[in-house]
Amino acid sequence: MYAKIYHKRIRLVVSVLVFLFIFSMLAGCGQKAAEETATDRGKFRVVKDMRGKEVKIPQDIQRVATISDGLIESTMISFGVIDRLVGIGSECVKKNFKYEFETYKGDSFEYLDGMNPVAVLYPIIGDIPVFAKSGTAVNFETLASLNPDLIIIRVTRSS
Repeated sequence: MYAKIYHKRIRLVVSVLVFLFIFSMLAGCGQKAAEETATDRGKFRVVKDMRGKEVKIPQDIQRVATISDGLIESTMISFGVIDRLVGIGSECVKKNFKYEFETYKGDSFEYLDGMNPVAVLYPIIGDIPVFAKSGTAVNFETLASLNPDLIIIRVTRSS
């Protein structure tokens, strides 16, 4: 009889200790998150991405890498911040296109040396490193070596 009461008390004490340990760990996590939020103020801002999700980005952005087909880069040109572009994740911006198609009369039409408007408007873009090409994975080593503050990815239906 004393053994049963003793075991019940042991279980109760162990359960209380486990509960207190877990509670203290959770309380510590909440405090750390509050401290991080307080120290992050002024360094970061929260924006909504194209999916409607809130994303924390640096307040002062000096180095940008993009994965786009020219839209983000042309927008950066329009806003006068193309000098912050340090890496491109699409070869479309630099590519000279060749188009061949049949006309409505059945003739063959060939268009050579078609350039992305970004490459025409800002020729220096040809010197910016490419860290991803069509049909290949992102070269994360190259991307990391560029040390971007922000990576902007344009996602389309075909992405």
